[in-house]
Amino acid sequence: MKSVTVTKSEVLFFKFGALLFCGLIWKYLVEATEEASIAYNQVVTCLREYQGSILTLTTLQGNTMIL
Repeated sequence: MKSVTVTKSEVLFFKFGALLFCGLIWKYLVEATEEASIAYNQVVTCLREYQGSILTLTTLQGNTMIL
């Protein structure tokens, strides 16, 4: 097997590239988490509004209105 000589600047360049790549992955994960949180909050809000409308409808149907 042939040995390969690597300079210090090449090692630093590789480490910088690895850190940059990890930073991009981290940024993607943070953005994906934020988007998932927003979507979850929208679903919860919609569900609460739907449940509220069912409760209101049930209350109105349970009462007799005399006109």
